[in-house]
Order: sequence, then structure tokens, then C-alpha cells
Amino acid sequence: MTVVLASKVWEGREGSDGDQGVRNYTQVWRVQTNNKWDDAATVLSSVSAGVPYRGLIYSGDNAAYCTSVRARNEGSSPYWWTVSASFSTEREISDSPLDDTPEISWSTEQYQEPAVFDNASKGILNSAGDPFDPPLMRDVSRRVVQITYNASVVPTWLLSYQDAVNSTAILIDNFPVAVREAKLQRLTVSPVRERNDIQYRTVDAVIHLNKDTWRASVLDAGFREVDPDDPTKRRQITNDGDSLEPTVPALLDGSGSKITDPTVTSAVFLTFDIYPEVDFTVLPGIVAQ
Repeated sequence: MTVVLASKVWEGREGSDGDQGVRNYTQVWRVQTNNKWDDAATVLSSVSAGVPYRGLIYSGDNAAYCTSVRARNEGSSPYWWTVSASFSTEREISDSPLDDTPEISWSTEQYQEPAVFDNASKGILNSAGDPFDPPLMRDVSRRVVQITYNASVVPTWLLSYQDAVNSTAILIDNFPVAVREAKLQRLTVSPVRERNDIQYRTVDAVIHLNKDTWRASVLDAGFREVDPDDPTKRRQITNDGDSLEPTVPALLDGSGSKITDPTVTSAVFLTFDIYPEVDFTVLPGIVAQ
């Protein structure tokens, strides 16, 4: 007494997109047994033969898993069965919404930035050795983490964490993140909801990760330089040869002096901490390293 065939069929496939983004699907299998007295228990237990089971991931949506399986004899033959599997992206919930397990998802955001160096760290210059104007642009991707959880009230730290970066090294979903690599990009708090007479709000915290950190990097350039005869004073920079004032900012060396014969590789970038630094471990799924 066993299942000899289990295969998906076209008929009966369906799906829906419900409340709060919950997606539901149904898939159908035709199953053949080799004994007319085989019952639904035999069919449902034949996982090794290809019969679906609770917990199976839906083939078209990795966030959906099988929540129930139903076997029905086709009637025209004691050997043939129709097995329907229901899938859902809805997480198992607790009696109290405040006890629901936080959900952490990962994605990517893409933007463009000027390309100053190529992948061999050589300056991107025209045939005369000057930077292109406008500069060549390149695609850059950042990792995005979304943490969704339920809270009894609006987070008390909401305003102080606005556009903040992590002050210490952390683990997000067990992924290591160094100091200032994470930035709280967006925080969404739902209207008041209720389950089992318990009121709550759903909080969505979106964090952008930057492998180069969120410290600002700015080209050191200007129209004035430190006066070598009196470092407390500044003097106007002039062009070499004609003593005229430059029409574009001149590159500086990081100490306030004009760079002679500047190149892309001799350019100096200054870094600044422009975002507040806070403890990110107030968010579920984040712990200190």
C-alpha cells in the first residue's frame, strides 16, 4: 500500500493578495496509489513520493509556506486522488500581538554616483589627463533591512533616532554591521489595531547599510589657502603663471595649502560625522557584537 505517482496539475491553481499584504496560494497534485483500500492517511503521509506537506515552501514565492493539505478521492477510481495544498505568507501569530515574532527582510536599493576611479583604482580621466565634465556616473547598490514588529505604543525614541546611525558594532539578523554602517532611513507606525482585546501598533523600521559608512566625504578644495607666513590668516589662491584668481575651486592638501600640479590621485577628501549616533539595539533582531 503506497503512492506510486504524485504530480502537479494545472487545474485548481489560484492565488490572492489579502489584507496587510498577506498572499495566499493553492496548488493541486494528482496522486495514484497501488491499493484500492489506501485512504487519505496513506496519501498524506507519502511525502517521499512527492506529496506536499505542511511547511513546504511555495515554488513561486519563497515567503509563502504550506499551511494545510487536503486529499480527496476522485470517485471514478479508488486509486486516484486529488491533493490540494494551501500556502500563505502570513506568519503564525500569538494570542497577544505583542508576542508575535518580529519579521526581518532584506532587499537592495540602487542609485547613481560619480565614478572617480575605475575598478583598478586608476583615475577616470580624459586623454589630456583631466576629469570628465560632467563626470561618468555608475550604479551603486545598498543593502536594505526592514524590521517589522508590534508595539503597545508609538516608540518613545522616534524623534531622537531620526536619520541616526549606529554608534556601536551590531548584529542585524546575525549579520555583522560595523559602527556607522547602518542608518535608520524610514520609520512607519500603523494606526491602532486590536487582537483579542489587546491594542497595538505595527512598526516598520527600514535601515540602509553603507559598507563605506555614513560619514560624509567631501573633496578638499576652495578659493583660499592658509597663509604660510601667518597660519591664522587666509590668502586668495591664484593661478600658476598668470596670478589670476581661479574660476573653479583649487584642490587643497588636507592642511589648507594649494596642491601644486593636482591630479585625481593627489586629491584629498575630508570626512565629517553629520548624523547622530545612537544605540540600535532598541530594535528587535539587533544585538551588540
